Amino acid sequence: MDDNCYLEVDVMKIAYFDCFAGAGGDMIVAAMLDAGLDAEFLKAQLAMLGVKNLDIKITETQRCGLRAVSFKPVIPNQRQHRNLEEITKIINQSKISKQARKTAVSIFKNRPGRRYCSQQRPQ
Repeated sequence: MDDNCYLEVDVMKIAYFDCFAGAGGDMIVAAMLDAGLDAEFLKAQLAMLGVKNLDIKITETQRCGLRAVSFKPVIPNQRQHRNLEEITKIINQSKISKQARKTAVSIFKNRPGRRYCSQQRPQ
């Protein structure tokens, strides 16, 4: 170890989710925040999507005796759900990299339960 270095840290590059009962995007983002994802970095990345008036609410919660972080995207005066076409349009018009857009669209199009995402939900 270098004499000028007080701490050596190995950076983990892979996170493994054992989602035997499923996990929503809000749950995954909350877990990432709880594991150390910087909230300001997240806000900057979400801003690249170009969704107007998007804000996020991050709180600590306790459920069944366990402490966790809660993440909720907040868009005032907007319906809660978007269909696959709307989601794909947001991604494709975003400022994220071409590879990230391709990956994100692929995830939404190939995810289990996609039939629910592609249907228009009542407002």
